[in-house]
Amino acid sequence: MHPADFFSLVIETSITIAGFSGIVIVLGRRVDGVWSARDRIQLRALLLSSMTPIAISGLGLLLLTTDIQLLWRASVEGLA
Repeated sequence: MHPADFFSLVIETSITIAGFSGIVIVLGRRVDGVWSARDRIQLRALLLSSMTPIAISGLGLLLLTTDIQLLWRASVEGLA
């Protein structure tokens, strides 16, 4: 599997989890509209656990599309 395919798969899976958390929010809404502190913490954890892989995989895809050696040489030459 090519690294870009892997990163894309991770991003797609994470977006699916984030979408599922949206469904949980809509369907799990309390009758009076008040969420307990535990519910809010669980939903934040669910969203954070899906957003973190999206950010990391996005960074990986960005690094795959850039030429790291050219960036490294430019930064080293700039310091000299």
